[in-house]
Amino acid sequence: IDLTLGPGVYGLLGPNGAGKTTLMRIMTDLLAPSTGRVLLDGQDIAVMGAAFRKKLGYLPQDFGVYPNFTAEQFLLYIARLKGLSKFEAKRQTDGLLHMVGLEDKKQKKLKGFSGGQRQRVGIAQALLGDPEIPCVVNLVYLALFDAVAEVGEAQVLPFTGMQKQGRVRRGDQHISFPCQAMRKR
Repeated sequence: IDLTLGPGVYGLLGPNGAGKTTLMRIMTDLLAPSTGRVLLDGQDIAVMGAAFRKKLGYLPQDFGVYPNFTAEQFLLYIARLKGLSKFEAKRQTDGLLHMVGLEDKKQKKLKGFSGGQRQRVGIAQALLGDPEIPCVVNLVYLALFDAVAEVGEAQVLPFTGMQKQGRVRRGDQHISFPCQAMRKR
């Protein structure tokens, strides 16, 4: 594949086994390509290493959680792994739990969460560290934002702020993340 993507929202469509997930894993440096390379602003992401991963907020189709952690503990843990200070980890965790509509469940253990609640925790973890390149594999996750936004006015406001920052874009029927690092040729 010879592909350059510019700022915007992109979807990969194709039948099972077509290589969509493999391509995403290669583009996010989770899988090395058998040939070729992935460039971000002219730099090979494999060479960039941690510098690239620091720019990336990735939510794969399937992700694991520590079931005995609370939502807050899990996000604080991931935030520290991403290199955030304790203060910044707490600030972002609180803000993201509010954004995904789980601030009232922050002390609940993840093993007691529904599938949709667990997915919203996944969205929050992908946004920790304010990544320049938020990427989401499963479109179902994008639709969750509407479900949260429809709960009430108070939960719509954080999305408006995220939209103004260019981190979240709202379409007619869904909110989606821009994968800004991908360049379209």
